[in-house]
Amino acid sequence: MATPEYKDYYQILGVSRTASEKEIKSAYRRLARLYHPDVNKDPKATDRFKLINEAYEVLSDPKKRSKYDQLGSDWERIAREQEFARQYQSQAGRGTGAAGFGDFSDFFNTFFAGEAGGFSGFDFEGPRGRTVTRERGEDIEHPIEITLEEAARGGERTIQTEVPETCPTCGGSGFTGERRTVGNRTVMESVTCPTCGGAGVRATRRQILVKIPAGVIEGSRIRVKGEGQRAAQHGDLYLRVQLQPHSRFAAKGRDLYTPLPVLDDQAALGDEVTIQSLTGAQLQLRIPAGSQAGKVFRLKGKGLPALKDGVAGDLYATLEIRLPEPITPDLRELYQGIRKARSS
Repeated sequence: MATPEYKDYYQILGVSRTASEKEIKSAYRRLARLYHPDVNKDPKATDRFKLINEAYEVLSDPKKRSKYDQLGSDWERIAREQEFARQYQSQAGRGTGAAGFGDFSDFFNTFFAGEAGGFSGFDFEGPRGRTVTRERGEDIEHPIEITLEEAARGGERTIQTEVPETCPTCGGSGFTGERRTVGNRTVMESVTCPTCGGAGVRATRRQILVKIPAGVIEGSRIRVKGEGQRAAQHGDLYLRVQLQPHSRFAAKGRDLYTPLPVLDDQAALGDEVTIQSLTGAQLQLRIPAGSQAGKVFRLKGKGLPALKDGVAGDLYATLEIRLPEPITPDLRELYQGIRKARSS
């Protein structure tokens, strides 16, 4: 549950907080003509137009405007929370509610069922056989950079992550009950939670030991069960894999690509060469006589390993022909002989 973004509807329409209905309508018409997508082709104009309509819908309705002035741009959710708290206290006063759940689950489902980021997840049977919805924490996604060697071999990594945790004071609602004395009566009022400031969550930093399975590729997601948002049922943490650049290999999916430098005589006469794989294994490869620079050799199944029942990638080695260093007098004489042989 993220902290709601505050939207100043008066500022969006460019009117004062004491503006009349006529002034609000006039400002809306002027801005709507200016930012309507049929007139303004700027891609940002559409988002601005939506905000203008949202602001006008609230400020042109006296009841909504009053709630907005009192509670801010998140007034609809806050109003639901306050109504929930009111009915909860009403039920508790009749001997049901938190003590035995009773009809409490009915309002719980009424006010939170289907709300994005609200109370959802799994059900259990309450003391009276009633189905009571328990909160499931949100799933969290973070990037994780790993080396190609880790992708090939797998391994473990300790990471630090900051994830939202359901506020222990308000239980994620963002509000708490506060006792106040009015005249000779003590009443309960719903107030913004002092611990989380109404967000319903607070950030918690944790160290997590993550197992990296062999065969992950760029964009793979590693699921760390139960390490998402903390709630009655914890959400999951998903780590989105980003591969670090490598000095010898490039990855495309599960396939690996590497240069294969050989000397000119090896390319001309043919030779057997050794390629060191990503995991350190020595792979033998036969270079046919007369091979040209840029020739690509495929080593099947020698790329990144497969996950589960998938197929391992291949290793592609691209031939690069290099001259010996330094060019000694004997080598110079040999090259001069080759030049004469070609021109004759």
